[in-house]
Amino acid sequence: MSVPETEFMFSSELHSAPILPAWQPFSTEILFYGFNVTNMHFSFFVLALITVSCVAAYSVRKPNPKSWMLLSAALSLAIFYIIGMWILAPMMSGHNAGVRYVGPVLIAGCALFAAAVGSWEHGNLKHARETILRWVTIIAGCSVLVAFAPSVLARYEQAWRLGHALAIPTLKHRDYVHYCDFVMGPRGRRWVQGAQAAIPAGETALVWTKASFQLNYARNNIVDVDPAGLTSPGLDFPFASELDAGVEYLKSQGTSNVLWQYAGPAVRSRKAMQFALKNDFPRRRIIALRHQQFVSFLSKISTTDGYADVIYDDGQIRVLRIK
Repeated sequence: MSVPETEFMFSSELHSAPILPAWQPFSTEILFYGFNVTNMHFSFFVLALITVSCVAAYSVRKPNPKSWMLLSAALSLAIFYIIGMWILAPMMSGHNAGVRYVGPVLIAGCALFAAAVGSWEHGNLKHARETILRWVTIIAGCSVLVAFAPSVLARYEQAWRLGHALAIPTLKHRDYVHYCDFVMGPRGRRWVQGAQAAIPAGETALVWTKASFQLNYARNNIVDVDPAGLTSPGLDFPFASELDAGVEYLKSQGTSNVLWQYAGPAVRSRKAMQFALKNDFPRRRIIALRHQQFVSFLSKISTTDGYADVIYDDGQIRVLRIK
């Protein structure tokens, strides 16, 4: 059994994000991730947080260690957002993807700020400035809520209509939803576990598939591999070596079985990997390189005599037995 290609036309190549050449904090160009949000949204969020924090600090009559600690933490997180987008994002996957990782930091900063403001006693604020602080806080908070309201509503609307709230435009396509219905349902479980059945129970298996969540982890010791994981600093797999070195590495790890999904809707093509190798951002390039090298290794040992026996192949998943 395999994923019926005629039914599901979704391709993982649709999942490629447009690349912004540099961080533009006040750009109104819609980001790839999110529901119609822009860099302007997040920058405005940071400015609102800093503005209210400064007004709060200016309004305090007597320093309160707990309040200043919380306020400092909130501002530190806002500063981290700027550093993350300006310095760290270009070193990794780019500004578009960077929002996914530093954005949640802003939520934590907002919570810390709320705790800081709430910790100030009423009598500890200069009376003339208490009203100013109150209104600045209300206006800033409401402005942020209004700015992100369309995105929040769109997320809930999609969750209700499609059953998921993934903030990637291409994943709203009906074929992707149909593919998810298949791969996450009983048919997908039978498909993946049908391939797993070719591996002797109790043995270790190295697995490369987008549907690893359907495997029976109680039946085998599963070593789940994915493109990002191949870039782990501690991984010493001999990517650039001869086939013998790679095979010996797998044996040294106690792995004699490989379950490899080499085709299907969620598998990226060689063309997509070649495109990713030209990406402006180093982490995307190294992920693409390691991905290509590892898939090439699996392909070669499955087609070259003397390295592995193909014990199962349904046209999309192939199971290899290392010799």
